[in-house]
Amino acid sequence: MRLFRYPPSRRTYWSCSSLAQKAFSRLGIAKPRAATLEQWKAWKTQSKARHPLFFWFLEEGLDRLQDIWCFPSDVLEAIRGEWRNRFSKPTHLLKTGLPAGPYYSVETRILHALFQTLVDQVTEQADREERTSLARSSDEKVRAYLDWAGGLDDPSLPEGQQSPAFARAARELKALYIWWTVERPGRPDPWETFKPESEEDSDDFLTEVDQETRDRWRAQEEMRAQQEAEDTEMLIRLIRIRNILES
Repeated sequence: MRLFRYPPSRRTYWSCSSLAQKAFSRLGIAKPRAATLEQWKAWKTQSKARHPLFFWFLEEGLDRLQDIWCFPSDVLEAIRGEWRNRFSKPTHLLKTGLPAGPYYSVETRILHALFQTLVDQVTEQADREERTSLARSSDEKVRAYLDWAGGLDDPSLPEGQQSPAFARAARELKALYIWWTVERPGRPDPWETFKPESEEDSDDFLTEVDQETRDRWRAQEEMRAQQEAEDTEMLIRLIRIRNILES
């Protein structure tokens, strides 16, 4: 049972409510549903110039009235948020998804912590979207959400609903999600692929070995190096779009 219910009046800003959206549209300054920082800046500048008084009331005045109306529930929400962030869902910690018990190197912990964060965040975002409600599994919800987000640069969409930068990041996010959940787990294990034919081949490194065994060792090391390079490349790609993971 939740300590406090999230205040219904805070699920969205009043300046972003359907009523405000309709008012913006009636004034001919339709508010974008998603946009880059440059697009938001241009919209605000143009809207202020056309309807300064109405723009202030719809964009700022409504939110100030909401702050007054929601003050009691905001206090309760602040208490609940502190409890959640400290104990229920600590936001200062990163989960790795690794089984407890074995030792894991720092590089393994970094890789798993960042990509597990990716999976957790896109899953949480997908669960919030009504358009994914018909999906049968968590994976289907995530893919449906990222497909929708990746299509926000569709020219057929109204200008206020387009967000090319967000769409490009969402497509990259989907590629990373699929790599982590499908492609990487399906990679061949270098040790199993080039497994020695006998225990002697794997244990006696000081004795002379035949060329076939040396070739097997070399191929094993090359595959391992390739996979480590791929992990590094994917980590860099994830870090470059980390801002889109903010919930």
